[in-house]
Amino acid sequence: MSSTSKQPFLFCGTDGLQAGSYNAPSSNLIENEGAPSHLAVNRSKCWPAGKKIHLEIVPGIRKAVDNVVPLNSRGIDLDPLYLTPPRVALGRAQLDEAHNANIRVRLGAEAISKQGFVLSMDTRADSVMRNAGATWLDFPTSEQHFQVGSWSTLEDRGVQDPAQPVHDETSGKIVRRDTTQTDFPRNTYAAGQPPQVLTWLTDLDLGKDANWRIMCYAKAITNKGFDIVIETWGNTFCHSAGASRVAHPAGWKGYRAARSVPLTCGSGIPPIKKTKGKVMIADEGAFDKSPKVFIGISALDMDSAKNIRAKIFANKISSDGFTWYRES
Repeated sequence: MSSTSKQPFLFCGTDGLQAGSYNAPSSNLIENEGAPSHLAVNRSKCWPAGKKIHLEIVPGIRKAVDNVVPLNSRGIDLDPLYLTPPRVALGRAQLDEAHNANIRVRLGAEAISKQGFVLSMDTRADSVMRNAGATWLDFPTSEQHFQVGSWSTLEDRGVQDPAQPVHDETSGKIVRRDTTQTDFPRNTYAAGQPPQVLTWLTDLDLGKDANWRIMCYAKAITNKGFDIVIETWGNTFCHSAGASRVAHPAGWKGYRAARSVPLTCGSGIPPIKKTKGKVMIADEGAFDKSPKVFIGISALDMDSAKNIRAKIFANKISSDGFTWYRES
């Protein structure tokens, strides 16, 4: 059994945002005992948004040619440039990490400026990252109707203090939930008109001795704020986890957002290696041109006896829809 389910979030728009996607092939990853204190980025090697490139290896820390590194970073150029540094929301689109150690991965955007930012995908300790991929959205600070942020369970508890088990009334399962409340700036959204909130997993620190089961989502959404939840179930041990989020007005012209849950993956039995689904934008009014599509992982249910290999992407994109693919 290699996988059970992964739930992607889908976001597409035609105006007011930039989107990109980057993958790090295993041939570009090396081993290191610890990440350096700074990110080594050559700005002359930055690439425009929207192209898939190899992540830049941080120089001077090579230990073995055929293994992996804890820190991989790449400078990202934004085109067109911003008048002020934008807000960036990250999503994890691909992960391949060895199963004989805890899953420890971090996805971050640092040194955000008007021209670009540094995208990094890290691991640490004895964890071995063989491959990784990320995608992002960036928004101008002047567009307050799009509220962007991130949260980590490390802000509220330690790595050896898991969330307390609770009974989920919907599924009947015992789950563990880390929850935090997020408030919107005053008058961001009109009374009685709650926004749509999307969440994506970014950081993971999961114990190796149980299947990796984790998801993030938003609940109790009002025009004033919402709760973001990171949830595990079964005997999964979550040392820590992090998630990013984007809130935007429901029905905002030029944008569509949704969460896609494969109906055949609900129980995880039997496991499914590949799943796809068609998103019909035309159901809500087609765009006048092919949109940009942002897609990231919001849930995992993977067998810890095998390497964790998860990938999602969108293809066959047109003005009236696209197809998303989930592979392991």
